[in-house]
Amino acid sequence: MVKKDDIAVILPLENNSCHRLLNSDARSHVSCNVNTVESGLRKQVNNHSLPYLTFICVLNGGGKLVLDGLNFDMQPGLAFIRYPNKIFSITRSEDYVEFSIALPPDFGTLLKKYVSDRTLCTLRPLDTNTLKSMRNIFDFCRDTPDDKLLTFAAEAFKYIVGLHFKPESNPICENELFIERACRLLIDNNGINSPGRETAQKMGLGYESFRKKFKTIMKISPKQYVSKQNFYKAATMLSENLSIKEVADKMGYSEIPAFSRQFKKHFSVSPSEYRKTARHDFY
Repeated sequence: MVKKDDIAVILPLENNSCHRLLNSDARSHVSCNVNTVESGLRKQVNNHSLPYLTFICVLNGGGKLVLDGLNFDMQPGLAFIRYPNKIFSITRSEDYVEFSIALPPDFGTLLKKYVSDRTLCTLRPLDTNTLKSMRNIFDFCRDTPDDKLLTFAAEAFKYIVGLHFKPESNPICENELFIERACRLLIDNNGINSPGRETAQKMGLGYESFRKKFKTIMKISPKQYVSKQNFYKAATMLSENLSIKEVADKMGYSEIPAFSRQFKKHFSVSPSEYRKTARHDFY
């Protein structure tokens, strides 16, 4: 847990949020904030997405995070990245506090040149120096003139990349290397008849051994994971205003009712209901 004296360095920033637009473009959101549940941050968000690259570090409290099909127990020091338009769910405790940086979606494309399009999730020590560096980034965002905002965005991006590539960064998830590779291969093999068996073979495991280990860590089977990823894509397409018929066709369904039934199994709402409630607010 972060010491009260340490968190006092940054907590007052929640009353002075920095939301900016690069070149006055509504699609180019740039912000740096300290957000709390007490001041209005939602305690629970289910199956949502945001159109920009977001870096978040938990400063206090905890909760649950589902991102890229992976489950995380949130705690102080957990730092993670949400790529643009990635589906996520999150539950936060009453005392939850986070530091966040949001950058335009093009920075998400740039980040993929450094890492695969996957969740970056690390557990970081939250000492006074780390919190002061967050305060400096916040002040930089607040004080940068509009015509120099791209400079802040570039420096914030370097800050995010630097945090995740420092040698002392430690994985938070048990067997993360196994899951990282397994999930990537399952997605790569998604177009074949038996992606789970193909993935197991590439990882040098028998299918049953692979399936049991995967399910023990992920709480779902490889087949269920692939299905969930497919429907995450469907939800993203719906939020991008494709028609339900277009999405059903892309998902390989010849009939809309069959697609709708499967969609509702994953998200507990129908495709049409999901489209009505999908909003790109800052969560």
